Amino acid sequence: MIDQFKIPFSLQGVPVGNFVGRDEQLDQIREQLQPMSTEKRGRRTFVLHGLGGMGKTQLAVKYGRDHQDDYSAIFWVDGSSRTLLQQSFLAAAKRVPRGQLQTDLLETSEDAQVDMQAVLRSLLQWLSLPGNWKWLLIIDNVDREFRGPAQDEQGFDPQDVMPVSDHGSVLITSRLSTLHRIGENLQLGRVTEAEAEEILERQAGRPLRG
Repeated sequence: MIDQFKIPFSLQGVPVGNFVGRDEQLDQIREQLQPMSTEKRGRRTFVLHGLGGMGKTQLAVKYGRDHQDDYSAIFWVDGSSRTLLQQSFLAAAKRVPRGQLQTDLLETSEDAQVDMQAVLRSLLQWLSLPGNWKWLLIIDNVDREFRGPAQDEQGFDPQDVMPVSDHGSVLITSRLSTLHRIGENLQLGRVTEAEAEEILERQAGRPLRG
């Protein structure tokens, strides 16, 4: 049954760059988000948080590319603003096989006004369908505060854009340490001296020390 929900992996909209090491952290993500042989395992959520420039996005990209064959579908959405999030969900919804969404986006012309909330609801319902449990949703750069006095109007609670079903995998990257409460988490810091040396060796294609 899972084959009917299979969607080819795509790098469209994914910020691909040079990956820098982090093998241990990749293993931690895999241990938490790797799909099992049954949907009964429940939904897993993993939050990768830390200061800007720590490589959170590229770590998420690396994980998705390395494990694309483990998932029936991988969706990458830009969480840096509410507007970009909606645009990303629209692009994701257009990848779903025709006839599986309640909102038929293929019948919508490019210049027509799209009901973004209807698109979001339709995609979340699709992700919640029984049997469609092997997907990975990556929400990148959830950095805007969405509550309290520092609330940003372009901020949002990532839990509001996650399916309510108890299956699937969600990977979130964020500068907001408070998001660690919504799932397993890893605070990403600067690379160690050994990791930095390994990165330079990879880029140079040779050992740095004779």
